[in-house]
Amino acid sequence: MEELKLSSRVQGLLGKYYAARPEVFAERAVLVTGAYAQTEGQPITIRRAKAMWHILNGVTVLIRDGEHIVGCKTPAILGSPLYPEVASDWVEEEIDTIALRDEAPFYLSDETKETLRAEVFDYWRGRQVYNRIMEVLPSEIQQATDAGLFFHYYLNRTIGHITVDYERVLKKGFLGLKAEVEDELKKINYEDGGCLRKIHLLQGMSLCCDAAIRFAERYAEEAERLAAAESDPVRRAELEQSAEICRWVPAHPARTFHEALQSFWFVHLILNLETNSYAIGPGRFDQYMYPYYRADIDAGRLTREQAGELLACLWIKFNELTVVKEGGTAKASTTYNDFQNLNLAGQTIEGQDATNELSYLCLDVTGRLKLPQPQISTLISEKTPDRFLMKACEVIRLGFGMPAVFNDDEKVQALLHKGKTLEDARLGGINGCVELVVPGKDNMASSGYLSMPKCLELALNNGIDPLTGVQLGLQTGDPGAFTSFDQLMEAFHQQLAHAIELKTVYDGIARQAYAEFCPVPFTSLLISDCLEKGRDYHDGGAR
Repeated sequence: MEELKLSSRVQGLLGKYYAARPEVFAERAVLVTGAYAQTEGQPITIRRAKAMWHILNGVTVLIRDGEHIVGCKTPAILGSPLYPEVASDWVEEEIDTIALRDEAPFYLSDETKETLRAEVFDYWRGRQVYNRIMEVLPSEIQQATDAGLFFHYYLNRTIGHITVDYERVLKKGFLGLKAEVEDELKKINYEDGGCLRKIHLLQGMSLCCDAAIRFAERYAEEAERLAAAESDPVRRAELEQSAEICRWVPAHPARTFHEALQSFWFVHLILNLETNSYAIGPGRFDQYMYPYYRADIDAGRLTREQAGELLACLWIKFNELTVVKEGGTAKASTTYNDFQNLNLAGQTIEGQDATNELSYLCLDVTGRLKLPQPQISTLISEKTPDRFLMKACEVIRLGFGMPAVFNDDEKVQALLHKGKTLEDARLGGINGCVELVVPGKDNMASSGYLSMPKCLELALNNGIDPLTGVQLGLQTGDPGAFTSFDQLMEAFHQQLAHAIELKTVYDGIARQAYAEFCPVPFTSLLISDCLEKGRDYHDGGAR
């Protein structure tokens, strides 16, 4: 297969990415603060949906020179917004040190600092999800967190590790999804004790559909504005095409590969603007994108080279998604980009090999660009062609850490063990680092880090933390009196079980806090069963 060449367009976009400076922007924080202030007293799900409308109708709309895929999180390529409704105390405390720290520093302009102090911090004192968690968190668990027994990112980032059903938008568009929501509203049983909650969620979903469509329309308007002022006829035609695409998707079903990629990106971007959750993953990208690629290739509307350039433009976009972290999180995870796991190959719902031409092209683009994102996971089954496995190995040999290789036959067995249907197990994939999920149907699998070495340290000190002298773990005996290694292992297992128990209590508190105070109507719209159940993703809506 012919090796993909990097076009001058892609090289130019890469150059801008490499020259970019990580920077914090106040724009989203100001918009969400204004929306919450205007909607006090209203149901929280409605407030969240109106906040999404406010954000998507207010954030800067910007199309960079040469872009084929449009839509940005902030005006800067590596810019990070803030999510004060989740946690803002840490931003206020670290505002003058974020740019100076060794781990993942972000620049903050004096203007941004002034805006945050004048328009954001005061409103959110005592109102953050962080506050709601800390109010009920047992001191024993807080002590364990402070000591490093386990670390939870729910305190400053929302519940993540999400793979939504992107294909629903590609096939139906937001107008189609809005129609489904309206149909569900007509079925409401007003004698049902949970009907009010369901009504609020459905109303919020409907408003989010409108907000997503308006967001794309704003990009269409910007493309038209730029096209009118563009002297280069080639670039003017590209901008006019972007305007046409953004007028059509994501409101309507995608008709071409370019439209499908643009529709996908709007959904992915909006998910990242709704919350600052970890690891929003594209899932089995080559499966839901392949029909559009194949149709365009067969109709002569697209060449492999053109498709590769479009993918390269999208890959660069993935790397723009950054989230500034508080100091403790930055020390544990020093990366700028968020983790966006994109799966290739694997099996079809019928259990046949799912590898296709787009699977190879995605590997080719990944190898040529050598960017941190998206994370590529190849799903290798007994039916996967040797040629694809060899292609993955060729990319691995380049030495930049991708792709990962997973045994897809074992993945199916593991998901069956979790209670999935055979069909869903075959459609499953990888999210985050190594979590097994069924796209569009699962809750988050990971909630933070647990330190097994710390458990061993406690076992070696009868549960006392040697750094503080505090009785942090169970009293499992003086190791000096142990007469066998088995006794040490038993003490370790007891300390580990205790740590897991504490972590599970924290998980329950955090999940309920997010369900009550930070529902996600846009995300829930793209997760199976949330619509029918009338329950938010954070509130048990996922299948």
